[in-house]
Amino acid sequence: MAESASAANQPCHTRSISLPSRSHSAALRVEEELHKLRSSMASPSSTPEKMCDGLRRLEGVYESVNQQILIHPLQRRWAEEETDGCIRLLDVCSAVKDRLTADKAAKVKQVVGCLQGVDQEEGSLDCICCKDVDGERARAGAKSTAEVGSQHRGV
Repeated sequence: MAESASAANQPCHTRSISLPSRSHSAALRVEEELHKLRSSMASPSSTPEKMCDGLRRLEGVYESVNQQILIHPLQRRWAEEETDGCIRLLDVCSAVKDRLTADKAAKVKQVVGCLQGVDQEEGSLDCICCKDVDGERARAGAKSTAEVGSQHRGV
């Protein structure tokens, strides 16, 4: 009971590393083959045929061990290839983001230039994309002029 109370008072949960309770299937197969080899070689009735068969099984054990040894570098190479692919994808995404940002800045600059392109003498717009805004701008200009006038009267 005291252990659970002290565990409840701990600020963070601790984890333990649990190792597998049994060996890998390839390791079990190697151990089984070695056990068979030892028992066949230890028997007094070993014939040359049994010895040849035992040597073939020993060759199989060596091949299994070599395959296990080769798996780790193959996995490492695969992980490196996947990481390289992810990095290339991030580079492409970054380039696309940069291009979209540049396009957005160019469009904003174009719209701002359009909005500022009013011909003061004739009251017309230089940019066709701002023609819809012309009426709203005139109303906003009239409002701001009226507000400035009312502020001066109140002073």
